[in-house]
Amino acid sequence: MRHIEIDLGESGLTYQPGDALGVYYTNSPALVDEILAKAGLTGDEIVEVVDESLTVRQALIEKFEITASNPQQVAAFAELSGSKKLQKLAEDKDKLRQYANNTQVLMYWARRKQN
Repeated sequence: MRHIEIDLGESGLTYQPGDALGVYYTNSPALVDEILAKAGLTGDEIVEVVDESLTVRQALIEKFEITASNPQQVAAFAELSGSKKLQKLAEDKDKLRQYANNTQVLMYWARRKQN
């Protein structure tokens, strides 16, 4: 069990038991820049995210989880990259899930260079 206290201080916000509180993260700009460099993107490319136009850099910083992988992401990357090793891995759902749980996004490119 965890006990978490949030000090709203001088924010002007009021919070009562039962209210919902959203905590939003942002991703490291340095990590985003590394991903963009590996993908060969400038970061200025425009993308649509839930009917909002953003640069791909801003979208990766503010809108997406980029540190943890998921099986669908790995499978999509396997197909897009043409990596035979990842494509074979994607055929075994248990191995795919294990790989995704233990591999961060940037590891795709590092491992891709080895294949």
